[in-house]
Amino acid sequence: MNMLATSFFRKVDELPILDVLGLEVRVLAGGDETDAQSCITRMSCPQGVGAPLHRHPHAENFFVMEGTLSVQLGEETIALGPGEFFHVHADAPHGFRNEAAEPAVFINCATPAGHEAFFRDMDAMSKRGHYDLSEVAAVCAKHQIELLV
Repeated sequence: MNMLATSFFRKVDELPILDVLGLEVRVLAGGDETDAQSCITRMSCPQGVGAPLHRHPHAENFFVMEGTLSVQLGEETIALGPGEFFHVHADAPHGFRNEAAEPAVFINCATPAGHEAFFRDMDAMSKRGHYDLSEVAAVCAKHQIELLV
């Protein structure tokens, strides 16, 4: 296989922004581009926004580029700033939230791919303009995400 034939460039500002309950998500690469190996996104998290404690059967990696992100891993919560990284093992309870005034911007890489479908489904729900917790939980369950709150 010619690896250059499957390589590509992306300009983040040209990618659509998906609204995941206030979290702005741009899919840099998904399963179609990575042979189902990973979903790589750039996320911008405004103040008061984040993901509640949850778990799923894929691992995630987060690299903070701007701002501060409060990250919960199990019972422990830490604040991460620019240049800091955290890894979440598959099925590990975790969540995150931006408590600061400025947006937290970070790169997320989920392995294997598939998380991009969750982001697209959540964006579609957000675009309808109204939803309740049961709808959010149903979309999460469809994508093997268990809410722990």
